[in-house]
Amino acid sequence: MAEVYTDRRRKREWYECTFASFAELRDAVDEAALRRTRDERGTAAALLELQRAYPSLPIAVAAKLIKSL
Repeated sequence: MAEVYTDRRRKREWYECTFASFAELRDAVDEAALRRTRDERGTAAALLELQRAYPSLPIAVAAKLIKSL
């Protein structure tokens, strides 16, 4: 169980060090491609695509981004 918390903390720290804000993350991704994937193949496929591009991105932040597109 401690490994899960360590992984979450590591991902959160990476996110906070890499992006100053959620808007900066949104500017860094290809919104059109993610939106197209979400609309054609579903939310899970878009999340997987985002996780492949940013493997250290916390899943909660990734889900928030996909929902906000």
